[in-house]
Amino acid sequence: MNKEGFIQKELRYAREISLEKPEGSIYLIPLRLDDCDVPRGLRFIQWVNYFGEDREENYENLLESLKIRYTQILSNQENRTLVKVENQYSKKDLQPLMNVVSDYYNRLGAIAEHPEKIFGVPTGFVDLDSIIGGLQPSTFSVVASFPGHGKTSLLLSIARNAALVHKKYIAFFLTFGMTNEQALQRLLAQQTGIDSQRLRTGQIEEREWPLLTNAIEALSESQIFL
Repeated sequence: MNKEGFIQKELRYAREISLEKPEGSIYLIPLRLDDCDVPRGLRFIQWVNYFGEDREENYENLLESLKIRYTQILSNQENRTLVKVENQYSKKDLQPLMNVVSDYYNRLGAIAEHPEKIFGVPTGFVDLDSIIGGLQPSTFSVVASFPGHGKTSLLLSIARNAALVHKKYIAFFLTFGMTNEQALQRLLAQQTGIDSQRLRTGQIEEREWPLLTNAIEALSESQIFL
């Protein structure tokens, strides 16, 4: 594009579209710049000359710029979440220690009388529940590991157990790497035992259709929100 002012026009149009999309989206806007320098209006945007002499290096630069942008988005969202949580808890009223002691003593007595009972929401994993006593009110738990080590599968399984067996309200805040449909596929895979890949490609055996239908019905009636 070497027509004067045309690049800025395209960027304005892309900007108008982006305002209608979910916050945190990343856009790739391909612009072929022929016989002209990068205009000043593009300097505030992360850009890469993919058509240069070394395309492999330029491609790596493109990926790096996307990683930088992705990190910025995550950081901004995390900061907003922390501020929201902080504001929520800062509004709590002061309580005399006497009230806290009373509530704790009553709870401790109930636990002591029924040591085999899980007083939190069971995760569905017996050994884990024996350690943490189930999911406890007002507790913020973090599950961490390297990518691809099963964090999402573990949490989906715990949430499915809480929603379907114990009728709790569950909210999933999905990352950029997963859509609502993909989350549903994984829940169905756990509920039916059908491989996720076959659910994705529709390769369902005749005997599996009733099982899949029952799982869909059960999940539809649950209080799970995406």
